[in-house]
Amino acid sequence: LLIEGEKRLPSALASEPELQAEVLLSIANVWARFGDVEKTIAATQRRSEIFKSLKNRRLHIEALLDEAHLASQIGDISRLKIILKEIENTHAPHVSRSMTAKSLSEFFWLRGWVALTSGNLTEASKLFIDSERYSAAVEDPELEIRAKYGQFQTAIRLGNRTAALRAYQSSVDLISKSKLAVADRLHRGFELVTGLYLLGEFAEGWPEMDRLMKISMSLYGADNPTQEMLQRYWLNWAIQLEKFDDAISWLNKNKISRSECYGEIPIHKERWCLIYFRALAASGDHQSVTSALKGFRNSARALSTDELALIDVTEIESLIKIKQTKNFSQRVEIFGLKSAIANQSPTVIYYHSWFRGIVFIKNRDFRSAKEQLKEAENVAIKQFGHDHPRTIQAKIWKTIANIEELGNDIDSKPLVRVARSDISRLSRRLGQGHSVVKKLYQLLEKYESPGAVRRSGGLEDISAFF
Repeated sequence: LLIEGEKRLPSALASEPELQAEVLLSIANVWARFGDVEKTIAATQRRSEIFKSLKNRRLHIEALLDEAHLASQIGDISRLKIILKEIENTHAPHVSRSMTAKSLSEFFWLRGWVALTSGNLTEASKLFIDSERYSAAVEDPELEIRAKYGQFQTAIRLGNRTAALRAYQSSVDLISKSKLAVADRLHRGFELVTGLYLLGEFAEGWPEMDRLMKISMSLYGADNPTQEMLQRYWLNWAIQLEKFDDAISWLNKNKISRSECYGEIPIHKERWCLIYFRALAASGDHQSVTSALKGFRNSARALSTDELALIDVTEIESLIKIKQTKNFSQRVEIFGLKSAIANQSPTVIYYHSWFRGIVFIKNRDFRSAKEQLKEAENVAIKQFGHDHPRTIQAKIWKTIANIEELGNDIDSKPLVRVARSDISRLSRRLGQGHSVVKKLYQLLEKYESPGAVRRSGGLEDISAFF
């Protein structure tokens, strides 16, 4: 019906181009709901062309802004830049005078998003504040929430955790008080909760992520392409919090079977299989995962540099769990060679330093371990901030290496207190019941017990901690 309607539209409404443009907007919204990005873009572009031919500056700008917003939603920053440049070139020097306050809010927000993705954080912050100012003037909660979201993301990139969490809470309050439709609440809520994932607030953010997943499934089902990013966040979040059975069950029911991932993997299922393997490894199925990942690494065609690195990370983590220490050390070094080739991806650099630190601890070379773990900590601080679980774990293990190096000759109580404080911070991110948290507390209890012999009693089986 939609396809037939689009074909008939130019002749049916030939004498009413403005009405034709509005019908195209409705058609674009339906295509977007179906998840057909290509047809959504085509409909919005036709709408813009109609208003351009009518020489209606205000409506042409609004149509271009709709196009630009779609480009931002699908992550097409190149297209977004082209559209914003067209607005400025076509309508300069009257851009601001040709826009309503609502359009100005969107215009500043979209420019802010370009600045943010380009790393121009100071400019992004200013533009998002301007966007909020205009959205407040027209009392449009969705635009105001979007402006707050931009400020939230900018604060995260600037490493200002306090400002980020303040912007997050302010946005949540706005959503709860607004009269937005359920679908709009879902989209705005998901944008926000991804920020908590970046901050490593896994325990705090999980209830909201789980709630949004349930809403998404009820509105769109499991197969809508527009919901794939939300689904992947939910799955990765579940794995972080050791809810791997839930992740595996959902994947089996909605996306892939175990046999599909252990056979020849279709290109469109590679990302789902990567998550599936990580969930299986987290659940303890290390032996079969280790062997399957070798073939997967060689055959993968659609994965990014960081996703390919996660194949290696999953295999290396599994090797240490099944106590193949020699293979573990060899794979870490091979992974290190890859890190030099992979454009120095922060994810690759972090994991290489982290794994080398663990290898040195296993070999009781605590001085070298501290150097590697310090490097991992520094990379994590730069990428995620001081309070992210990756940063905290690198710091904890650096302290443990220090305790082990000192032996029994020097009072290690101050170091143990530092480690205990950091484990407490980690538990707030992962939850008190997380196995990593519980095992680290158990290790500290060994160091604190009377007559503890650290050099023989602390790290007999390091694989138990990972």
